[in-house]
Amino acid sequence: MSKYIVSEFFEIALDQPVKEFENEFVRAYVARDIRQPELQLVCLKASTFPPPRVNLTDKYIAVSKNSPSLGLMALIHAENNYINSSRDSKSTLLFFQRPKGQKVVNSITDRFSPWHEDFIVDKIVKPVYEVINVLNQKGLTHQNISPLNMFMTGPEKNIPVRLGESLSVPAGFYQHPYFEPINYAMIDPIAKGEGSITNDLFALGATVAFLALGGLHQNLNPHDILSSRIENGSYHSYVGKNNLSSRLNELLRGLLHDVEEHRWGVYEVGQWLTSGRQASPMTHPPRRASRPITFNDKSEIYTVNTLFAEMIKSPLNALEMVDKNELSMWLKNGLSDNHRVHQIEDMKAVLGKDASSSERLLGVFQIMMPETPFFWQGRFYNPQGIGLAFANAVLKNDNVEAISSLLLSSVLPYYMSVELMSETPTTDEQAMSNKVERHVLSAKTFLGYHGVGGGVERALYHMCADLACLSPIVRSHNVLNITELLYALDEIGQRSNKPDLPVDKHIIAFIFAKESNLKQSMVHNLSSGSKQKKIRGALQLLADLQQKQRIKKLTGLCKWFGELSGSVIDSFKNLDYQNHLKTKLQNIIDSGNLMELSKLIDNRKATEIDAHGLKVATNEVNIINATVKNIITSTSSDVHYSVSIGQNNAMALSAALSIIATGIYIFVKAAL
Repeated sequence: MSKYIVSEFFEIALDQPVKEFENEFVRAYVARDIRQPELQLVCLKASTFPPPRVNLTDKYIAVSKNSPSLGLMALIHAENNYINSSRDSKSTLLFFQRPKGQKVVNSITDRFSPWHEDFIVDKIVKPVYEVINVLNQKGLTHQNISPLNMFMTGPEKNIPVRLGESLSVPAGFYQHPYFEPINYAMIDPIAKGEGSITNDLFALGATVAFLALGGLHQNLNPHDILSSRIENGSYHSYVGKNNLSSRLNELLRGLLHDVEEHRWGVYEVGQWLTSGRQASPMTHPPRRASRPITFNDKSEIYTVNTLFAEMIKSPLNALEMVDKNELSMWLKNGLSDNHRVHQIEDMKAVLGKDASSSERLLGVFQIMMPETPFFWQGRFYNPQGIGLAFANAVLKNDNVEAISSLLLSSVLPYYMSVELMSETPTTDEQAMSNKVERHVLSAKTFLGYHGVGGGVERALYHMCADLACLSPIVRSHNVLNITELLYALDEIGQRSNKPDLPVDKHIIAFIFAKESNLKQSMVHNLSSGSKQKKIRGALQLLADLQQKQRIKKLTGLCKWFGELSGSVIDSFKNLDYQNHLKTKLQNIIDSGNLMELSKLIDNRKATEIDAHGLKVATNEVNIINATVKNIITSTSSDVHYSVSIGQNNAMALSAALSIIATGIYIFVKAAL
């Protein structure tokens, strides 16, 4: 079937892919709203992982409705749904109004004639500033502003650019490092986390520089560009000695400042657009030492920035220099930087003698460049993005131990920002940052607990509240909440090929992260080594969730547990009660009520009565066996011939009793 309709009105043409909006993790199709067929829509089908920014879709839809002329690819509709009749793969579907024209540039390596200042201001700065301003008012960020994600109908048309979407993948996932502040350009794409609006403003500045200079005219790889920016500053690395107008230079000095608190905000850019003049913050070059330090065969190192750029390339040699006290001596004697020297001493005191090399390096790099992300075992991590980085490691079964050791380290809370951890945030953005970082710090609690509801999986969902359940059982169903989990399991329960149990470590951790009030008996049964108890625990857990979510019928899930309940029913020794359970089981399966099924299977009183009956029957069998044995023993002993008649009678009686005892024994064994 080439066309599929979701939510009654949105038609997806599955045979018409739109390649310009696709990437490794996103599929795109031509779509239309049946109510407004004149609108050209594109449907983006996101992956379960890396996850789209689903927590922002409602706000983005509201922005699109309230500001229809905004230069932003308008989000019309979003939902989590299947796009085929087999219902075997569910995804987040994002319906955007398709922008007209082509991308401003197709590759970071494109070279072209420099854009004129007026054209840049009218077609780029004004519309993108308006987008940033509106998003900022709603507590939102874009995180993918660059000419690679801007659409223009053509230079001859008097139409400003329209900014592309940024919701189908994690924040900044496909943003080129050239358009990011230094502290984000260092981080792996999956580990960036939600940035602030100043990231978008930096991206606007980098876009202006890129277009004003006609692209990158140096064949430098991203690592070389990053090193140059660390040593010389982003503004000087991008603009250098190029002759740009004084007005553009003012804008770029303000937007490309590497210190976030000194970077221009929305207000300053607005002032620059209206008044034409705005004081730009000065970017002072790093302080030079009176004598250089040699590191990694590079002898002419005079600044902390240059040394830092070299140290991150060779962390083991950097640690050796710290341990030999060479760094502290150079900071003290060459730079007279007693502040950093004292910070290094304080760090050593806090970490103690048993600190790992990774902990010491993280601390040293934070002291040298305080705004940089955390360096840990060869990679940089942003506190906002550690959760997704951890999820990625778990999925790939790669680097799990490294990130776990970072989360468990005592150095992490020491260097977490006090301001970000404040309980009285001043903005919604700061409140979200606080929440995320508190979850990062508390994740060590779950990593240290290996029982049911703890471990790696629980830490993962604790840090990533909006992450879909990554269990192999339901991963293709893109489960985002408890209700979707129950319906997904119900769907799977209708199939013939399904797992042994409807739950695993991921599903249990996902539930525990969403639900705080769970009965201890469920946890006890789920942690048992007995298969019957695990089945009962899983049934109790999901029955409780069905009741809380007020879902009336889960026939497929009931059927699944009904099939599993065979071993539980067979565990009862009373044949009459077994037949009673089997008779009622089908009726409850048809009702789709897990709680009734749980009451039927997990009947403690019936279990106790059955166990007591078995004990009584076993004792009776033992007594009869002992009696028969005594009679047989007595008849085999030597006696006078005068009692032979009595002996014969005793033998006859013994045979009769033996037949009766054997019959009782066989009956009881059948009941067992």
